[in-house]
Amino acid sequence: MKLDTHVHLLPGKSASPDWDEIRFTLDAARHDGLDAVCICEHLDATHYHALLADLFDRNVLAGTPLSAGVLRLPGGLTVSAGAEVSLRGGGDAGVHAAPSTLRALDSQKGAYALPALLDALDATGEPYAIVAHHVYFHHKWIDELPAVGGRLDAIELPAKDLGASDRYRSLASRLELPLVGGGDGHTWLQIGACYTFVPDDAWSSGAGFSVPRFKDALKARHAEPVPVPGADRFIRMSRLYRDRINRATPQ
Repeated sequence: MKLDTHVHLLPGKSASPDWDEIRFTLDAARHDGLDAVCICEHLDATHYHALLADLFDRNVLAGTPLSAGVLRLPGGLTVSAGAEVSLRGGGDAGVHAAPSTLRALDSQKGAYALPALLDALDATGEPYAIVAHHVYFHHKWIDELPAVGGRLDAIELPAKDLGASDRYRSLASRLELPLVGGGDGHTWLQIGACYTFVPDDAWSSGAGFSVPRFKDALKARHAEPVPVPGADRFIRMSRLYRDRINRATPQ
C-alpha cells in the first residue's frame, strides 16, 4: 500500500474549500499510484471545520464510508481524517483520528504543547495516531520531543527536507519510532512526493484503512518512507502553483 500521511486540501490557512480543485487533487493522487491519503489540514485554518464537515459529514465527494472519518472514493482512493496541530513553542504534529476527536481539540494555534496535546487526545478515549512533522525544517523542532517522543507513533520524513534524511532516521532510531513519508502538499503537484510504503503482505490496499490499523502497522514497523524521483522539482512547481492560486483567489 502507498499512503501519503500528510496532505493538505487548502492552499492557505484563510482559503475556503474549492471542491473542483480538491476533486482534481485527489484524482491526481490516485492516478499517481497512491492508495490512501491522510488529510492533515491545519487545525487553525479558517475553514478547517467546514472542510471536515463537507468531506466526512455531507460527503460531497460521494465516497463510501469505511469508518468514522474514512471514505473510499469512487476512483478507489481512500481518504482519512486528520489535522496538523501547530504546537506552543513551535513545531507541528499530525493527528490522525475520527472527526469527533478532531472537533474536541482547541483549534487556536499554539493552544497545546506536545504533552498537553497527547493528554487531550488520551482524554477523548478514542483511537488516534500522532506523527511529529518536519522537525528539522525551518525551526520546526519540538522542544518536548526527547521527553515524550515515546508516546508518539512515528516521525515524518518530509518531501521538502530530504537532504536531512539521515537526521530524521537517526531521530526515529533514538526514539524507537518508525519513519513515515509525508508529501506535505498544498497542491496536487506535491502530494505523494514522499509517501509511506506498507508491504502487500502486511496491508495491500487502502480499502481496509482505519486509524487503529494504521497505528498497529506503525507499531509493527511495517511502514517505510519512499521519496519519489524528482521530488524537489515537484515541490518547486507546487509552490509556484500555490502562490498563483492564493493571488487569484479572494481569501
